[in-house]
Amino acid sequence: MDQRRARASFWLDRAAEFGSLPTDTDEVRLKKAILVLLMGTGAFVVEPLWIMAYYALHVPAAAVLPLTFTWVSLIGLAYIDVTKRVGPFPYILAGHNLFCVAAMHVALGGFSGSSAILLFALFSPLGVLLCVGRKQALPWLGLVVVVLLVAGLADPALARSAPQIPRSIATAFYVANLTGFCLLLFFMIRYFVVERDRAQARSQQLLLNVLPRAIAERLQWGPGVIADRFEEVSILFADIEGFTPLSANASPEEMVTWLNGIYSKFDSLKIRTIGDNYIVAAGAPNPRPDHAEVLARLAFDLCEYIQSCPPINGHKVAFRLGIHSGPVIGGIIGRQKFQYDLWGDTVNVASRMESSGQPGRIQISRATYERLCHRFECTPRGTIEVKGKGEMETWFLVSEMAPA
Repeated sequence: MDQRRARASFWLDRAAEFGSLPTDTDEVRLKKAILVLLMGTGAFVVEPLWIMAYYALHVPAAAVLPLTFTWVSLIGLAYIDVTKRVGPFPYILAGHNLFCVAAMHVALGGFSGSSAILLFALFSPLGVLLCVGRKQALPWLGLVVVVLLVAGLADPALARSAPQIPRSIATAFYVANLTGFCLLLFFMIRYFVVERDRAQARSQQLLLNVLPRAIAERLQWGPGVIADRFEEVSILFADIEGFTPLSANASPEEMVTWLNGIYSKFDSLKIRTIGDNYIVAAGAPNPRPDHAEVLARLAFDLCEYIQSCPPINGHKVAFRLGIHSGPVIGGIIGRQKFQYDLWGDTVNVASRMESSGQPGRIQISRATYERLCHRFECTPRGTIEVKGKGEMETWFLVSEMAPA
């Protein structure tokens, strides 16, 4: 059962990709897929059944009309395949469907003999709704209402010219039309919902690539200002020592490949980038009491990974890392391209811890040292001159102490 379902899903997805372009947005691709599935289902499933059934019942008028719908659907599929656009075909298909269904209702003698075939008129506004938009679908819904009212008024006259179809067969057609309508409606809407959910999941993943999950969820609730103050946060700055001359002497391919390996490893460790440099924040936007310890362990992991990396252009690469702890303000900036950023003196001091540090070592401030000294071995560096801050005491992280 699962294999059959997987095969059906595979071929359904392949059919839905008919006429799509790699540059199409998720919305355009979904609209093309629904139109293609509507035309394909009509041309190859529903219409052939109607044609054969009504020819067998000697009602040629009711058989010819579905045949014209099949030809319109095939022309539409060819148009989409060649132009890769839906063009006017949502409207053409909706109009022809409405005409065919109404004409078949007349040919079969009104409500008594048409076996609820007018139900399929609803696919005209539904198709426009899913393939074009809400506003464009409203006039088509109005047309369906008009057709139903006219059919009701004309029903006594239509009944007098109804073809003679055995009651048992008419009942079977009634049940078949109701069943087919319900199945088509359900699977069309189900496909729309599934594809919409896939598109939303892709958008959500892209959003999570640039924003923390907690912030992305808040942003989806509304466009209000997102700004918070966090009293206990640790910030880690990481910078490649001598990157500019290193990149000047390496080929672009070699440099990009090496950087991709480094930052892919960083991303696998659940790191977020903030601002222009590579920055890691612990304690924001999700507060946690062990923020300094988490960053210390992460800094050791980064140093270990970088030491295992092969040289680039014959040079061994080293990072300078700096950590500082304290309060920050976090929020969203930008309207079209969202970016979550942190501001405050804590961020500036963390940057200074990195820029005044030494290659391959992790320099921390007193604020961070006081949060780590009970769990980590630290070597005092002494007092150094820090740009914009004057003299500051700093330490180098050495290792994590073994549990007592």
